[in-house]
Amino acid sequence: MGKTIGWRRGIITTGSWQGFNDSGFEHFKEDPIKGLGREIIQNSSDAAADIPVRVSFNLMKVKVSDIPDYEDFQKTIQACANGAKREGKRAQEFFKRASELLGKDEIDVLRIDDFNTSGLKGPCENGTPYFALMKATGQSVKSSDDAGGSFGIGKSAPYLVSNFRTVFVSTYYQNNEKNKQFLAQGKSILMSYEEEHEAGLERYEATGYWGIKDLCKPVTSVDSIPDWLKRPSKGGGNAEVGTSIFTLGFNGGKKWEARLAEVVIENFFAAVLAGRLEVEINGKFIITKASLKNIIEKVEEEFTDSDSLENLSKTKQYCDVYTGDVDVIEEIYDKDPSLGRCKLKLVVKDKLPKKVVFLRNGMTITDDLKGLKRFNNFKDFVGIFECLDKQGNALLREMEPPAHDDFQASRVKNGNKILKKLANWVRTVVRHHATNPIEEVTVIDELSEFFEDEVNDSGGDKEMNPKTIEITDKKKSNSASGAGAKGGGDSGKGGVIEPKQKKSKTKGGRSETTEGGKKGKGVKGGKVIPLRNFRAGKQQDGWLTIYFTPEHSGKANIRLYAAGVDNDYLIKLNGSERGTVKNGYLVDELIEGERYTQKVLIGKKVSFALKVVANEV
Repeated sequence: MGKTIGWRRGIITTGSWQGFNDSGFEHFKEDPIKGLGREIIQNSSDAAADIPVRVSFNLMKVKVSDIPDYEDFQKTIQACANGAKREGKRAQEFFKRASELLGKDEIDVLRIDDFNTSGLKGPCENGTPYFALMKATGQSVKSSDDAGGSFGIGKSAPYLVSNFRTVFVSTYYQNNEKNKQFLAQGKSILMSYEEEHEAGLERYEATGYWGIKDLCKPVTSVDSIPDWLKRPSKGGGNAEVGTSIFTLGFNGGKKWEARLAEVVIENFFAAVLAGRLEVEINGKFIITKASLKNIIEKVEEEFTDSDSLENLSKTKQYCDVYTGDVDVIEEIYDKDPSLGRCKLKLVVKDKLPKKVVFLRNGMTITDDLKGLKRFNNFKDFVGIFECLDKQGNALLREMEPPAHDDFQASRVKNGNKILKKLANWVRTVVRHHATNPIEEVTVIDELSEFFEDEVNDSGGDKEMNPKTIEITDKKKSNSASGAGAKGGGDSGKGGVIEPKQKKSKTKGGRSETTEGGKKGKGVKGGKVIPLRNFRAGKQQDGWLTIYFTPEHSGKANIRLYAAGVDNDYLIKLNGSERGTVKNGYLVDELIEGERYTQKVLIGKKVSFALKVVANEV
């Protein structure tokens, strides 16, 4: 190789310093293999020229002497090691390890090849995908508006699985004239260092490049690179269009193949099942539409930790829903023009994890979206949500953080309104199919062996064996305060759902109605009256006897709720033995410290955990 090709780092002339801790790595530091799998595959999928896109990960041995211009590379590593003392222990250990590896005959290199893609399109000029990946900082270039990746922060992922934080790229692409072009380049992200020269002490940038030294450009001739950096060829002929990435000094850890397979399965099961993606991992796992379920079982055998096994188990259930191997309910969402047409697939069946997984372009984004995390008192189910609209997918993509594992409302205008409306619709659909209406269920008797009924066997109202039972729950801002969960002293506003209804005014079981009712405003009225020792007897002929002890005296609005995790749902009262039922609530006098006993008419049976709330009138 001539002197025009080699390693080059820019000289810092501003007196600044670029430390070892690069912010682009922080998003993937916790789980580097996950970051690698997601970023590589989504970028290859975005560059699809045909289907299926194929991506292979293979570990290879490379002689240290075959690293392009390895002597200059060794000098740079040593110079960084000398200056690492001021960077802290992590930096010192990193460069010590790198120096030791360069003293060996061979190092591990992870080779990643994609096929049936358009390659990493150049030339190396601002605005092209190649430039965004290799040269730009803080810039995103998308192959389309709804692309999975954009060569933004995610491009840092391969460096974290390199003991040298160094990556080489080799790519063939077609230019605008349909002529095949070749580009290859190396890049290392280390730290600033200083060297003494005849002209004095010079300080160098943390990022360096291997290629044409003039302006740090990529080489354009395949003859300029060693054989191990060359693209695969078809049957010994011409190399295929596509991209190859090489991580120098691979540090994937134990069972990296199984961990990477787990990442692919969990994050791209939909693309695999749709026949759009195939992945091979070091000859050990070949993930295709036909093999996916068998591969999941094979990967499960590699793990003993509960997290991996739970995630794989969930994914198997997601696969069944996606392929329609079980009875699937489909609902269409078209209530938001910004998202367009969307689809929710739902299966209600025992032993499912009560999760709604959100997909975008075949990639799993999250199954833990705000507002859809808990489904207490719902039947077991699994849901899969996909946006079918290109513009809608582009909007959802804009809501994703760099790790592409959530939708964050703050990232787009009106994002909170869009996501809240979507989550409410999903929850409504799930509630419709995976719960019985509150009025149609029966009282819980699971704890009857531990507590005496407050209604005796003869159906009388005598309170048997009264005990002081304080039921406490983690305080939640979105639930009404009352007994059944520990009572509070605030106004009781929170995430209670009160159905639209007609106001009823009932005395002695008779009612008169006027229009009224409001949803989602929480408990109306004055200050909450704390209640102790709330209990309920068995329901008989629609009547339920409730017991509690108020801590203050006064006239009160008394409400009964089915207590949920995300929201408490108002149970409309149709009558009472005493007092007045108004708008589904009971109005009656309470006396501090005096046990309150009341029969209320609900009509149909109830089995949810109950909660009572009282407010001063």
